[in-house]
Amino acid sequence: MKDRKYCLLIDKSTDVGNIKLLVICVRYVSLTKNEIATAFVSLLSVSDTTAATIFNEIVQELTKCDLSISDCIGFGSDEAAAMVGEHNSVFSRNREASPQCVQMRGKVLFNILINWEELKAYFTCCEQAQSRPDVRYKARIIKEMLNDHINYLYFVFATPLVQEFEKLNALFQKTKEDPQMLIKGLKSRLYNANGERKQLEEIDFGSKFIQESSNRLTHEDRMTIYVRCKALLEEALLQIEKRMPPAEDIFSKLSLLSLMTVLNQMEKGKVQDLPFQHLINNEVEGQYRKIGLLNWRDEPVFKDDGSPSVAESFWFGVLRSGSSFTDLVLDNPSQQCICRKNLLLGDCS
Repeated sequence: MKDRKYCLLIDKSTDVGNIKLLVICVRYVSLTKNEIATAFVSLLSVSDTTAATIFNEIVQELTKCDLSISDCIGFGSDEAAAMVGEHNSVFSRNREASPQCVQMRGKVLFNILINWEELKAYFTCCEQAQSRPDVRYKARIIKEMLNDHINYLYFVFATPLVQEFEKLNALFQKTKEDPQMLIKGLKSRLYNANGERKQLEEIDFGSKFIQESSNRLTHEDRMTIYVRCKALLEEALLQIEKRMPPAEDIFSKLSLLSLMTVLNQMEKGKVQDLPFQHLINNEVEGQYRKIGLLNWRDEPVFKDDGSPSVAESFWFGVLRSGSSFTDLVLDNPSQQCICRKNLLLGDCS
């Protein structure tokens, strides 16, 4: 991995002995395995969890593995201020050392919905079993919230919505999806194919939400909750655009390296529109212009199975082919596309 680009994954935890631990992993393009690999770097005991201390510990451990922090192109962690704050955080220090590094964020919020009925039963039992009035009162309030159909419907609506925005926040959480396929649908809930805002009855609130609201609410109540969900959707889109402009810009540009675009001479984007401009030289530019002219299905590396439909498999195939296009894969936008796309937040298995 020496001198290779990689994405950094870190997380903090506390063991049963109340000892604070820091786990460090990296994800990178393995040229020997021809796949995206996750490597465990270190598990440290840390007494000081300030951003400065954590960052210095990370740099020291990476150095032991012949890795430079300047080669880090992606950073994934939890949402703690010390980790991802705008100033004086681990990420801000990482960004100073590696200006091309992009923060990957994501959060799962649907566990309550998954356990909705169990939670209702639990707090009903708590209300009946507790002798302390204050505990019974808290249990009753939560039970009543869980018994409210409106609250349930909000969770039904929010669950797929959060999953959709996690794809954008985390930038390519799915391991083998093309960027162009991932970006479809992120804004299609509110806007049609022409970029025009949809009417309320045309908005995609999700089939389960529509079905559940029809079964539980009157028409008037449904329209009220639809308006609120529409406002929530608009605000969610606005906040994503405000908080992640650099990552969103890269997300958009990476679609130029998807197979349906890069191999199509008519739809291929301009060289100046590609991401990671600092990696593009004359050789890479020339190969990018010519790569769609070759019939890759006839190449020996693709002869048995044909040219793959997944970008990751295709770029690895180009690398294995030993063709004149390998410069387009090594230390260039394609490799960073593969590496960033496969950064799985918090998943170091």
